[in-house]
Amino acid sequence: MLNGGKIFLRFQASASEMVTEIEDTGPGIAPEIGDNLFQPFMTHGKSQGTGLGLFICKKIIEDHRGKISARREAGRGAIFCFTLPLAH
Repeated sequence: MLNGGKIFLRFQASASEMVTEIEDTGPGIAPEIGDNLFQPFMTHGKSQGTGLGLFICKKIIEDHRGKISARREAGRGAIFCFTLPLAH
């Protein structure tokens, strides 16, 4: 986020899982990359980086039987949500 910004964290627990949502006040997710966001080597608008960050996040979360997603909403920044099962 150029010139600063804010990050919001939201958590919701149920009997079986923990849902974490992360939202920023940046420009949001570019529509042209939304469908490929978690693919390896996907990068957009940066001169540096490998494009592996979200791919690695997805792999770690799925290895722990979780799910991750991203969404766009008009007038909001990027919103990522991941769910992990709770141990019993």
